Amino acid sequence: TLRVSGTAKVIHDDPRLESCAINGKIPPTGILVNVQRACLQCGKALKRSALWDGTYQIDRTELPSFGKMLADQTNTGQTAEALDCAIDESYKNKLY
Repeated sequence: TLRVSGTAKVIHDDPRLESCAINGKIPPTGILVNVQRACLQCGKALKRSALWDGTYQIDRTELPSFGKMLADQTNTGQTAEALDCAIDESYKNKLY
């Protein structure tokens, strides 16, 4: 695990975004990270977390949709269904 600390800011219309283009499409927004410190976390911590132990995992069908999570945690006034549709549309037409 790589641990990074520092500062970050959201950037728009920045020439540095050109280097992030995929299939000629430049992202409209990016995150500029100023790393002040980076270190590797001991691999044993990941093993101790039991991340891959099935007894700690929930059935994916029990997870709410992304739209449901957004609707529950933000005050957009949109339904989970409307957000899910907008997300799906964005993935199809705006991603790359």
